Amino acid sequence: SQEMARPSEIIALPVVPYNQNKIGDVCQYLSYLTQFLVKVFNTEQDQPPPNASAAEEAQQASRVLKGQHVPLVGDLLGRESVTGAKKTRAGSDVPTDRFEHIIEAPAVWHAKQSFLCVSLLLSVSL
Repeated sequence: SQEMARPSEIIALPVVPYNQNKIGDVCQYLSYLTQFLVKVFNTEQDQPPPNASAAEEAQQASRVLKGQHVPLVGDLLGRESVTGAKKTRAGSDVPTDRFEHIIEAPAVWHAKQSFLCVSLLLSVSL
């Protein structure tokens, strides 16, 4: 109940040129999203050194995002793409490279749209 008492923070994401039908592009998008989340959750005290290696940046990102679970909502195709990208990166050493902080959640927009279309057709035919 304490967690539900706090207001949610909703952040709109920018449009980026990645194709959700290609697992490589989905991995690039999730890496981009991870960097974005590190900037959102990062504090002033936990800045990486200016000439940090990729491994040091990955460790720093894992520290910043430890315990964070960010839902990524999309249609069923998008959810399957994210699941495939997570399976592709399952053997990575660092949790952020495995995208453990991202939780894919389906949104049933298409089912709701179909229901509304059928409802409208039935109401018009009556």
